[in-house]
Amino acid sequence: MRKYKKKGERMAVSEIAVKKALEEVIQGIKSIREAAKTHGITKTTLGRRLKKLREQTKDKNTPDVLLHSGLKLLPSMNTKHSSRQIFTVTDEKLLTEYLIKCSKLSYGLTMEQLRRLAFGYAKHLGRFVPQTWEENKTAGSEWAAGFLKRNRTLSLRKPENTSLARNINYNKEHMTRFFDNLEEIMQQKMFPPHKIWNLDESGLSTVLQSPKVLAPAGVKQIGQAVSSERGQQVTFVGIINAAGQVVPPIYLFPRKIPREEYMEGSPEGSIAIFNGSGWMDEDAFLQTLIHVTKHTYPTKENPILLLLDNHASHCTVKAINFWRDNGIYMLSFPPYTTHKLQPLDISVFGPLKSKCKAVFHEWMSEHASASSASARITIHNVVRVSAKAIPSSFSEKNIKAGFAKAGIYPLNRDLILNELENLENIAPISSENLPLVQTLKVEQVSPETMKPSTSWQSIFSSPEDIRPLPNPVKNHSVKKTSRAISSTLLTSSPEKARRELIQIKKEKQVPCSCRKIKQESEKESKTKSVKRTEDFDDDSNVKYKKARKARMANKKKTH
Repeated sequence: MRKYKKKGERMAVSEIAVKKALEEVIQGIKSIREAAKTHGITKTTLGRRLKKLREQTKDKNTPDVLLHSGLKLLPSMNTKHSSRQIFTVTDEKLLTEYLIKCSKLSYGLTMEQLRRLAFGYAKHLGRFVPQTWEENKTAGSEWAAGFLKRNRTLSLRKPENTSLARNINYNKEHMTRFFDNLEEIMQQKMFPPHKIWNLDESGLSTVLQSPKVLAPAGVKQIGQAVSSERGQQVTFVGIINAAGQVVPPIYLFPRKIPREEYMEGSPEGSIAIFNGSGWMDEDAFLQTLIHVTKHTYPTKENPILLLLDNHASHCTVKAINFWRDNGIYMLSFPPYTTHKLQPLDISVFGPLKSKCKAVFHEWMSEHASASSASARITIHNVVRVSAKAIPSSFSEKNIKAGFAKAGIYPLNRDLILNELENLENIAPISSENLPLVQTLKVEQVSPETMKPSTSWQSIFSSPEDIRPLPNPVKNHSVKKTSRAISSTLLTSSPEKARRELIQIKKEKQVPCSCRKIKQESEKESKTKSVKRTEDFDDDSNVKYKKARKARMANKKKTH
């Protein structure tokens, strides 16, 4: 029972008094009757506690030396029902530390995995488990609920999907390189907070997951109206600075013909780009840079710092030349690290999506009585509907919090490097790190008269003996690509020269893919076959004409 309410009025027994009484009885100082009378405990209670203590070792003839050592574990359970408790406080502490380590490594356990781990851990320790645990090969749900209640440092959370590439590339080398570049450019130019900008794209779908709604209790399936089965996506470009200021956003539509109705109700100053795909490309990014310069006014004498990722459209030679000509210093994040370094991803885009869910839900509810066409959210009105969510998500508080959490402004590399150091220091628990209460020295006991039970030997272990900690860095590897392997100042002369060389090689590169070779060979074979048929047709026509002339001549002769 998770929340037991006491029904009687009997006085609770002091656990400290029980411990002292048990120690006196085990050491032979007093009898059970005398110890109970001295410490104000009934003889029956003290006898029952001593019996449970002996049963826990699974050997009633266990020497008093080992029994006294086991007594040190029982009071650490901090409950009068400790004789029936499966794990000690030390065991649960090790289990809690193991769960936190797995969570930090992005391999957190579910409640079902916790219950299976608890069963295996209890069997490994040689503890007595209930019959239902043995039948189901897993711990009970009531135990799991009580475990979370006893260990308040744990809670059931919904994680965010993190790819293996992000886990591997979020390392000390990449982070040090990025902050070295950032400190170097900050020392040279001394950018104030309103000159440090961050730009990033995010998808804005016309169909989002509905928020929680009120419904009858006990109903498993609850429906909620949305615009369509699958939504259409519009790319949203956010631009913010470390002072909490915002540049009007940019919308990229998967259309080629511009329409003014798409931008009705949009934030003042925002623009639309119609490139057919709706994704950021080279030409769209140049238009984005022009939009940024109109609102930030950068010059070579008064430059700005722009932080963004290593997307291919951001690293073209045209973009680099534009930055250099207009006084924009561009520093790229290391690949697969924007979830930790990019302010927009940290504290802005998340609230934006959450607010859009509520706004879309409210829109569908308000237009439920309208016609089906006007009630839907499509790319024609998604800008107008989502514009209501921008002011609250792009607030000054959220923006400043994102820059501070990333360690960009105020500049604080230790914020990230210390976190990485803590992750690197996560190692399996050794016997040296275990508490002294778990290092029982059997040599003190005479081997001729007594031997420790096997349960006492196996109790000195951790959950990592049952389920080793994951190590994604050693178990997985990421293929090297042509993209920058780390943070780079793209406006520097060496990087510009390298990008130009890459572009020249691409332009001069002869198509050599198997598909293109196959297509060219098919074209050649077709042209040859056509020529052969034409030659064949020409020869057959000549022969046919000659035969016809011969037949006509023979007819004339006969006549």
